[in-house]
Amino acid sequence: MAKGLTFELVENDIIGKNINYTDLRNDVMNTETPEINNPNIDDMDHFIAMTYEYDENYKKKELDRIADYYNISKRKKRKADLIQDIVLFEINPINLEITERRKTMWFYMNELLNDDILKKYILMD
Repeated sequence: MAKGLTFELVENDIIGKNINYTDLRNDVMNTETPEINNPNIDDMDHFIAMTYEYDENYKKKELDRIADYYNISKRKKRKADLIQDIVLFEINPINLEITERRKTMWFYMNELLNDDILKKYILMD
């Protein structure tokens, strides 16, 4: 998961206490801060695993359908570029709800296509 900015607000009883620059600076320097610029290794592993799965298990046409669902532009994109855009979309926490809905709908679609009776009513190009 991507990490955001966090902070902690602590109310201290400062009545009668003089706060100087050195004390304030030491407090700030001793505060634990997350590394924002360095991606988490687990996030990178997840990105690589998803990229590999899409590359090995999906055809370009199937990736085009996923991109359409997410409103991702497909114009002049090779399979690898499209996979990267899809994975970046799906790992973004803001897109969690639409990603889960797409996966659910794809599951239902596969179930219908695997049913001997209902598959004749499903048209897929």
